[in-house]
Amino acid sequence: MGTQQILMIILSVIVVGAAIAVGIQMFDTQSRNQARVALTAELMQVGTQCQAWWRTPVIMGGASGGLAADQTMAKLMEFVNKGQPGLSYTNAHGIFTITSLTPATPQCVFTAVSASNASIKLTMTCDLSGGAPDDPRAGIVITDTP
Repeated sequence: MGTQQILMIILSVIVVGAAIAVGIQMFDTQSRNQARVALTAELMQVGTQCQAWWRTPVIMGGASGGLAADQTMAKLMEFVNKGQPGLSYTNAHGIFTITSLTPATPQCVFTAVSASNASIKLTMTCDLSGGAPDDPRAGIVITDTP
């Protein structure tokens, strides 16, 4: 075999190896983005449920626009999680945990960890009163958790 042929084979192996490495990186990035988008969508849903709880009358399991002594994080999570007790719940997208409920502001904070990639962690801060009228996010802010 000639030197030129061996050089072409080596060059071909390098190009194919680089293409495989780039393909793996692209797949990993797409998978990570998809998990982050799913987690963000679920947190937005949780935020709207928290705001609904804030507006729902106490007799129907809500806070009626204020926090009484028995309106706790557990009561909020029970409303968000459709009657299931506990301060966190798990679904196909991840684990969602309430970390604070502040009556003075009023706001609640949730953290979420992706089920498919534990390095994806998000924090949602929800203004229970719905935020400013001109706020397109309706008082729901989602950020990355370091």
